[in-house]
Amino acid sequence: MFPTRVHHALLIVTDVALHEGPVRLSEIAERQGLHPKSIEMFAQALRQGGLLSSVRGCRGGYVLAKPAKDITIGEIARCLDVPYQAFDDPQDQPLEAAMEQVQAAVWKKLDKMTLAKIIKG
Repeated sequence: MFPTRVHHALLIVTDVALHEGPVRLSEIAERQGLHPKSIEMFAQALRQGGLLSSVRGCRGGYVLAKPAKDITIGEIARCLDVPYQAFDDPQDQPLEAAMEQVQAAVWKKLDKMTLAKIIKG
């Protein structure tokens, strides 16, 4: 359902949420089986989106920037996902209107689903 980059971002944020204290990107990469360079790119986008904070020092790493109950899946997806692209052909306008309704319904659902709910199952 999600693009790969959004799925990876969900794995990163979930991993950070499940561990106490700062989590190093190398640890996340190893646990999640992701390439360290892609983890860095995703973590930067999540930090810029206000979902992760970095902690400096020898015991540094990443922590959630706010409680898991306040982070929605929609927020995570928006940090990395490319917005829906409109159709170029005017003949496709009816299909475009339908797709916009579907997209709005999906975002509405994602904006109600929190990281805390995902973690609890």
